[in-house]
Amino acid sequence: MNQLGLSKKLNDVLKEELGDIPYKGVIVYFPKDTVTGKVNSPEDYNVLATIPLSSD
Repeated sequence: MNQLGLSKKLNDVLKEELGDIPYKGVIVYFPKDTVTGKVNSPEDYNVLATIPLSSD
């Protein structure tokens, strides 16, 4: 687990998707199953926003 509590696998997927651009944070939304109210899988996510390290 990293500081955000994301699994290493998900962290790797995000890194692959977002590249090596340095981000302070990533806001990730995990859609829940409408019947069970549970997240289907850690791979089922949407990146809502990224927070850049600096605004230059």
